[in-house]
Amino acid sequence: MSFAALQSRVNATALRRLGEDVLLDGVTVRADFAEPYAQGYMDGVSAEARAPQITLESANVPAAVSGKAVVARSTNYTVANHKPDGFGLSTLILELA
Repeated sequence: MSFAALQSRVNATALRRLGEDVLLDGVTVRADFAEPYAQGYMDGVSAEARAPQITLESANVPAAVSGKAVVARSTNYTVANHKPDGFGLSTLILELA
């Protein structure tokens, strides 16, 4: 088995067992959803904020995904950015719809 095939199997298994169902452009896909967090100021160091995001198999990402609707944990989002990792997974950066 090639490394790429093994990595694909591991990714699929991890998402199946650890991910959750989300709606992406009306289609249910399995993804890892990460909620945003805000880190406060610490000793004058600036805060960092992250946007909500989902990580899913790149094969499940539709063409021209920016602007598509996502529903995760009963909250409506829009895809703001698509970041494929080049190894079979993609992260979609979301913003509230």
